[in-house]
Amino acid sequence: MYMKHTFLLVAAMLFLGQASAEAQNRVRLETDLSPTSFARQVEPLASGAVKYEEKGSVRKFSCEMEDLFFVQTVIVRRGSIVLGILDVDNFGMIDLNLETELGDRITRMRAGNVIRVYDFDTGRQLFFARLQPRN
Repeated sequence: MYMKHTFLLVAAMLFLGQASAEAQNRVRLETDLSPTSFARQVEPLASGAVKYEEKGSVRKFSCEMEDLFFVQTVIVRRGSIVLGILDVDNFGMIDLNLETELGDRITRMRAGNVIRVYDFDTGRQLFFARLQPRN
C-alpha cells in the first residue's frame, strides 16, 4: 500500500512539474486595436482586437475587426512583415486567423510588438496595437 501511494505521489509531482514547465513556455499576448486620427474620421465606429499565442512549436495569431464600412481591403502587418491582406465583408468585418499547425507562417512575437492595420487602397494607417501579456 505504501508503494502504491508513493508511486501516485511521484506521478502527480511529475505531472504538475510538466504542466508548470508548459505554462512557463506558453506565451499569450493580446490587446485592443487603437484607431489613428485618420481612422476616427473615416471609420468612427470601427473596433477590433489582436491575439497571439505560442505553445511549444505551435503559434496562433488573430486579428478581428468590425464596423469597417468605408474601407474595402486592409493589410495587417507587424513591422515590415505582412501577416494578411483581407477584404472587408458585407457586414464590415475582417477575421484573420493564422496557425502554424495549418501551415501558416507566423513570426515569433513578444510583448511590445506593434501590429498595424492599413487601408490597402490608400496605404494610410488605420489602427495599431502594442501586444501585452494576457492576464
